[in-house]
Amino acid sequence: DYIKEILIHQHGHYTRPLATEAEKPEPEQSEEYGKIKGVTLTIGNDLSLNYYADITEKYHSAKLHLTQNGVTTIVEGVGTGNVNEFKFTYKGVAPQNMGDNILAELIFDGEVLSVLEEYSIKTYCKKTSAKTNNKLILTFLADILEYGAAAQEFKNYKTNELVNDVSGLIPSEYKTLETTDRVIGDRKSETSFINGLGVYCDYKNNIYVNFITNDLSNVAIRVNGVIVSKDLFECLNSSTGQYKFMSDAIYATGFNDIYTIELLEDGNVVQTVKYSVKSYIYSMQNQTGSDGSLTALAKISRALYNYGQSAIAYKSSL
Repeated sequence: DYIKEILIHQHGHYTRPLATEAEKPEPEQSEEYGKIKGVTLTIGNDLSLNYYADITEKYHSAKLHLTQNGVTTIVEGVGTGNVNEFKFTYKGVAPQNMGDNILAELIFDGEVLSVLEEYSIKTYCKKTSAKTNNKLILTFLADILEYGAAAQEFKNYKTNELVNDVSGLIPSEYKTLETTDRVIGDRKSETSFINGLGVYCDYKNNIYVNFITNDLSNVAIRVNGVIVSKDLFECLNSSTGQYKFMSDAIYATGFNDIYTIELLEDGNVVQTVKYSVKSYIYSMQNQTGSDGSLTALAKISRALYNYGQSAIAYKSSL
């Protein structure tokens, strides 16, 4: 049984290129020394799967090799506090990849101790939904997969294999947002000003701010009272002085949080904006195409909001 519980937190990993199939040996498992025994799903500022394994003392330095879509991620284990139990966290699964299989191999010094050949976020949601009658959890699982399916359509990725086809899972009904948190203050400078706001949606969700300045050395950005490093500024067009700042990744439970972003020139605030993921969703929720139907952007915006609201409801129930 590879099912445990949904969690709300995060951990790290590092990556390397995948060996070709010809280079990969046939696994000979030695599960008396280590065994993958469980998987949990983390909803934090990304989507992560946590693999749990029991490993005998001699093999404690074993690592988990996780292969998805031709890339292998090697994860180091962290002791859980239980005797010989370790947790390996696979971070940053993009929503459009929720249905893509992950091969997990627990390896020590080239020896394969344990293998979980087929698993994905969709697998987790499907197996978990079959083991609970908790309506809150069932709705949360449905909203996770609805977000994944909307991301598939938005990215035009495997649209003939949408992940929201799990029987018995019914997503939340979207309720149109009637108000926005967005506030755009007046410009107080002709040489430095904000000219764009939005949300980057992929394996993480970030608020971004586009701004123009004729002298980057004299400007700064302050977010919720904290000056951010200029290393986070991306030059979009040096000839026009166009730059972009991207916030830290935002947790699913933080989509309603309002960010106060100030642009400073020579130490003085020259423009202030207030923005949230919810603000972005409000502006995109009713976007339609030439045929009058909702665009893929409108659909993913709606699904993103329901996913965040379900995360808040689940966390509040813990």
